[in-house]
Amino acid sequence: MNKKQKLVSTTLSTVTALSSVGAISSLPNTVIKNVQALDENTVETTQQVQPTVRTDLEKEVEDKNSTVISNGAALQGAEYQKNSSEEALNNAKTNKKENDEKLTTC
Repeated sequence: MNKKQKLVSTTLSTVTALSSVGAISSLPNTVIKNVQALDENTVETTQQVQPTVRTDLEKEVEDKNSTVISNGAALQGAEYQKNSSEEALNNAKTNKKENDEKLTTC
C-alpha cells in the first residue's frame, strides 16, 4: 500500500469510527465524500501470490482443528446418550425390583 492509499484508508476508518459513535456528527458530508472519491480514484495494484508453505500449514492446522472440534462434539453427544441410557436402565431395574417386591407381598 502506498502513502496515498494508507492515508485514505486511515482517514476513512477514522471518519467511520467517529461517526458511528456520533462524535463528529457536525462533520460536513462533503469531507466524507471527498475522501471516498479519493479512495475510489486510487489505483491499487494487486499481485497474485502463490501460497507459501506456512499458509499451507496454517490451512492444514485449521482443517485438523475443525475435525478435532467436530469429533469432540460427536463424542460429547455420544457420552450424553450413554449416560441417559444408563440412567434409563437403572430406572427400569428399580421399577422391576419394586414390581417384584409388590408381587411377592400380595
